[in-house]
Amino acid sequence: MSSRSTYLVKQDECMKKIRDLGSLPADAFETYKRKNKKQLQKLLYDCNEQLKQFSHVNQKALDQYVNFTEQREQLQRRRAELDAGDEKIRELISVLDQRKDESIERTFKGVARHFREVFSELVQGGHGYLVMMKKKDGDAADDDMDEDAPREADPEGRIEKYIGVVRRLADLADTQFIATTFRPEILKVADKIYGVTHKNRVSFINVVSKEQAMDFIEHDQTANAS
Repeated sequence: MSSRSTYLVKQDECMKKIRDLGSLPADAFETYKRKNKKQLQKLLYDCNEQLKQFSHVNQKALDQYVNFTEQREQLQRRRAELDAGDEKIRELISVLDQRKDESIERTFKGVARHFREVFSELVQGGHGYLVMMKKKDGDAADDDMDEDAPREADPEGRIEKYIGVVRRLADLADTQFIATTFRPEILKVADKIYGVTHKNRVSFINVVSKEQAMDFIEHDQTANAS
C-alpha cells in the first residue's frame, strides 16, 4: 500500500512538471509511449542538458501568446461594437440637431409674422421685420451666454439702434417698455430704474438712481470677471 502511495506521489510530481513545461505537441505522448524507462531517462537527461542553454527563455511564452491573442480578439470585437454604437449615436445627434433647427426656425417664423402684424397696428403705414442673426464660423461669441455675465462693448451699435426703435414705437403708440437687463447701454436711456433686492428670503423692489444702478452693474461685472 505504501509503495502504491509512493508511485502516486511521483506521478503527481511528474504531472506537475509536465504542466510547468507549458503546452506540449499533440503527438508528445504517442512518440515516447513505447520507449522503456532507461531510454526515457537518457532522452530526459539529454533534453535537460539542451534546455540549460535556454535557461533565460520564458517557457510559458506559448501559453501567454495564446492567452494574449484571445484577449486581443475580444478587445477587437468590443472595439467594433463600440464603433458601431458611436456611429448610431452620431446619427441620432444629427437627426436631433436637424429637428431642433427646424423647430427654432418654425417658431421664429411664427413670432416674426406676429411681430409684423403688431408693428403695422402700432405704426400706421409702417413695416417692421424680425431678422434672425446666425453666428458665423469662427465667431467667438457664446450662444448660451449668461444674462448676468460681463459683456464686451457693442461694436456695431446694435443696442443703440434697438433702443432708438423702441423709443420711437413708445412715442408713436404711447406704450411703456419694461426690460430686465444688466446692460449699461439700456440703463443710460431708461426713464425709470427699479432695483430688486433679496433679504431673509423676501424680495423687495425699490426705485434707484441711474448712478446706483450703474455702480451695481460695474460691481457685478467685476465680481464675475474675478
